[in-house]
Amino acid sequence: MKLRLKTNIWLIGIVVLAGVLRICWLGDAPNTFSTDEASNGYDAYSILLTRRDRYGHFLPVLLQAFNDARESLYVFLVIPFIKLWGLNEFSVRFPAAMAGVLTVPAVYYLAKEIFNQKKIALFAAFLVAISPWSIYYSRLAFRANLFPLVFCLALLFWLRSRRKPSDLIISSLLFGVSLQTYSAARVFVPLFLLGLVAICYRKLIKHPAIFAVSSLIFLATFLFLLQFWLSPEGTTRIAETGIETNIFLLILYYLSYLEPVFLFFFGDFSVRRSVTTIGIGQLYIWEIFTVITGLLALKKKLTIESKIIFLWLFLYPIPAALTEEQHAIRAIIGMPLFAIVSSYGFWLLYERLISNKKYRLKNFLLRAIALFFCYYLYAYYNYSQHKISDTGVGHWQYGIGEALNYAENNNYQCVVVSNEFKRPNIYILFYTQYPPQLYQKNPHDPEEKYFSQPTVLGKYTIANVLEYEPKENNCLFIIQPNQLNDFQQKYPQSKELKRIKTPKKKSKIVLLKN
Repeated sequence: MKLRLKTNIWLIGIVVLAGVLRICWLGDAPNTFSTDEASNGYDAYSILLTRRDRYGHFLPVLLQAFNDARESLYVFLVIPFIKLWGLNEFSVRFPAAMAGVLTVPAVYYLAKEIFNQKKIALFAAFLVAISPWSIYYSRLAFRANLFPLVFCLALLFWLRSRRKPSDLIISSLLFGVSLQTYSAARVFVPLFLLGLVAICYRKLIKHPAIFAVSSLIFLATFLFLLQFWLSPEGTTRIAETGIETNIFLLILYYLSYLEPVFLFFFGDFSVRRSVTTIGIGQLYIWEIFTVITGLLALKKKLTIESKIIFLWLFLYPIPAALTEEQHAIRAIIGMPLFAIVSSYGFWLLYERLISNKKYRLKNFLLRAIALFFCYYLYAYYNYSQHKISDTGVGHWQYGIGEALNYAENNNYQCVVVSNEFKRPNIYILFYTQYPPQLYQKNPHDPEEKYFSQPTVLGKYTIANVLEYEPKENNCLFIIQPNQLNDFQQKYPQSKELKRIKTPKKKSKIVLLKN
C-alpha cells in the first residue's frame, strides 16, 4: 500500500512538472504566433459561432485552411477554450499543451504494461515530461501533438485486452480516432495494426467475435475517412508536398530518422520545427547510451512486447520519409517510443553501476540528466523569445498582433497592411475577431501569397503599399522596415507612429500615418 502511494505521488509530481513546462506562459512563449496557429484558432472561432469553418464548410472532417486538408479534431478541441477564455493565443495553444501533459500518464501506464515495472514506467513518464520533442510541440497549436497521446492509449488498451478481451474494442475506437489527429497517422496506424495482428494473431483468434467487431469498427472509421482523404480537396496537400518516388532517396530519408544527429545532437534543422541548438536533438544527448542499451537488451527478448517495440521503431520514420528527411513533426510518433526504450536502458545501466559499486558514475549520470535539462530550458527560452522573432521565418510574423491591436485600440477607420507579410489576412481575421458570417460570403484564396490586387477586410486593405492609393488621407500603414525608405519617398509628410522591435531590438514592423 505504501509503495503504491509513493508511486502515485511520484507520478502526480511528474505530471505537475509536465504541466508547468507546457502551460506556464503558454500565450507568450513562443512570443510569435504562426499562420497555422492563427488559422486553427479562427476556424475554431468560426465553427463556434456558425457551425462552419471560415470557408463555409459545415462541421468539416478536413479543414481547407491553407489548402492542406488538415484534420479538424484539434480545431474542435479548441472551441470550448475559446468559449471560456476568448479568441487568443493561450486558448488556441491550450489543447496541444494538455495533450502533452496527458501523454505523460499515458506513457506511464503503457510502459508499465510492457515491462511490468513501476520504476521503468515512472522514468519513461519523466522522460516524456522533460522531452525536447514533446515540450516543443506542446507549446504550439499544432494538431500533431494529439497523435502520440491517442496512439499510446490505443496501444495500452490493445495490450490490456490480453487480460480483458473487451478492451480490444476500446483500442480499435482509439486507433480510429488517431487517424483524425494528424496526417502521418493515415500511413503509420494501418501499417502498425497489420503488424500487431501478425504478432498477436494466436491470441486474437481465441476471441473471434470481439476481434471481428473491433476490426469492423476500425475499418468503418478508416473507410469513412478515406473518402475525404481521396477527394480533390483531400489530395491537395499531397500534391503540394509531393510523395518521393526515388527508392534511393526514400532509403536515405528513412535512415535520416535513425541518425544520431537527428535524434541526439541537433534535431530537426528547421528553425520552425526545432530549437536548432547544437547538443540538443529530438532527445537528450545522454540518451544515446540509454536508447542503445535498451534496444540491445530488448533484442535478446522474444516477447510480444519487444516485438511490438521493434515494429514501432521500424515503422515510425515511414510517414515522414515519404516526403523529406528529418521532419520532426511528421515523425512525432517516435517521441513516446524512445522515452520507453530509453527508460528501460537507463535502469539497466543504473542498476549495473550500483551493483558494480560505481557510485561516482551513477552520480555523474544523474547530474548529466539535470544539466542537460537545464540547458534545454535555457535554449528553449532563447529560441522562444529571440530566435524565431529575429530570424524572420515566413510562417512566424513577430509583432503582427501588436500592430493590429494598435490599429483597433486607436480606432483607425482606414488601415493598409503590406502584402509583404505572409498570409496577413489570417492575422487580421484572428486579432480583429472578424465576423465569420461576413468572411464566409467571400473568403480569400487560401494560397493567396502576394495579394497583388488590393484585398479588403472591413477597414483593412492588404496591398502593395508603394502602389496602392487609399481614398482616405488619415490611414494607418503597417509595413516592413525594408519598405520604409521607399514609403517615405512616396509620402514625404508621413509620420512614424510606432516601431515594433524584437526583444533584441531588431525592427520588424513600422506603423505610419500618411
